[in-house]
Formats: sequence, structure tokens, C-alpha cells
Amino acid sequence: MRQAGTYSGILSGGLSGKTGPHSLPLARIKKIMKKSGDDVKMISGEAPIVFSKACELFIEDLTQSHSMDNSVEIETTCK
Repeated sequence: MRQAGTYSGILSGGLSGKTGPHSLPLARIKKIMKKSGDDVKMISGEAPIVFSKACELFIEDLTQSHSMDNSVEIETTCK
């Protein structure tokens, strides 16, 4: 019997609770991962999913921090 791996929480919807399709194309991520070096021949099925989730979280964090910076700038210019 196979046990749940380290990333099973992320793969099943994890932090956001989203279990539907990913916002980043997994096939394209896998293609980029294969092109990353000559020594990369095979990529596990979970790797693009985990990488996609990490990118989504990174983009979300960047967006939130940028929007907070902009709200401060807007408040100062409107006064």
C-alpha cells in the first residue's frame, strides 16, 4: 500500500482548498523543466504540480504585497 507523500496536502488542494484545474499549464511547466538541462531525462508526475502550486503562491504573495504598497501610495496622493 502506498503512503501519502510529503506534498499530499498540497496536491489535494492544500493551502487554498482548491482542487480543480491549476491556473498554470502543467504540460508547459514539464516542458520547461525538461529543457532546463541535458541531464534531465524524466520528471515525476508530482513535480510539475508542486512547482505550479509554488508559483501560484509566489505570485499571490507578490500581488498582495504590491497591492498593499499601492494602497499606501494612493492614500498619500489623495490627501
